[in-house]
Amino acid sequence: MLVTGASGFIGHHVATELLRRGAAVTVAVRDPARLPAVLAGGNARVLQVDGMRPGALAESIRAVRPACVFHLAGYGVAKHERDETAMQRLNADLLAELVDVLATDEHTDWPGLRLVHAGSAFEYGTLSEPLDESVQPQPFTPYGKSKLAGSEIVHRAVREHRLPALVLRPFTVFGHGERSGRLFPTLLAARDRDDPVPLSTGEQQRDFVLVQDVASAFVDLALADASAVVQRQGPFDRSTINLASGRLHRVRDFALAAADALGIARQRLQFGAIAQLPEEMPHLPVPVTRLRQALGHPLPGDLPVLLARAVAGSASRV
Repeated sequence: MLVTGASGFIGHHVATELLRRGAAVTVAVRDPARLPAVLAGGNARVLQVDGMRPGALAESIRAVRPACVFHLAGYGVAKHERDETAMQRLNADLLAELVDVLATDEHTDWPGLRLVHAGSAFEYGTLSEPLDESVQPQPFTPYGKSKLAGSEIVHRAVREHRLPALVLRPFTVFGHGERSGRLFPTLLAARDRDDPVPLSTGEQQRDFVLVQDVASAFVDLALADASAVVQRQGPFDRSTINLASGRLHRVRDFALAAADALGIARQRLQFGAIAQLPEEMPHLPVPVTRLRQALGHPLPGDLPVLLARAVAGSASRV
């Protein structure tokens, strides 16, 4: 198994989950120094790959010949990642190179997927309807547009080359290893202080999912019979699956539940003290019918249970 972006938030959890299940794992990353210890300590083969250099990732795939590629490398999630040329290169053009290699390198004895690509909920954009996978997305940010361009490359490969591949769109993922400045790490850091915690109003609704559950879903779907999970009908070949719980919660309710789990006094949470980010995407409920069909169930969505697991997971890695 080859994992790109394994130094990132979801990527390192996917690589770790694969190792836990006994897979031979190769990770392709731009900066090996950023890898977590479980991956840098010899458990995984590490390749240094500069995705901005045309052909670099294709060379690595030809050298490794993985049964499946988990493509989690990307650009544009962090606030400082705003170079639109890099977004186009790393979120879209890189996919074209990747699928070209996989489409010409068959693994006839491998029944699972050849490619599991991490799309983004931002691909849906400004839709004012439930975010079903078959709807026409309307991304409004450069990041969302570049991620949709990458997903469309995967869809074409499914249709034209019959590549066994899926685009998985995780929704509001949180947990250990999440980038600082986001809600859960902010509350986690506030646990050891007693000052106020400035937050937005928190009225926006999100489908919160725990990163370990997302990583497990990536692996479970990759190992499933490709003919059962990749459906090639419809405008997007139905090769996209939402990774969500199907349950919406206000950000305010998440923050309150997290404060309870972390032992933070609720009165310290100052809702409305900071403005909501302009790129925040309001959305209606997230359908999980396709996920239920492919996996047998949606991702867990009970906030107190998820937060108890997140707090325990973060404590075990301190």
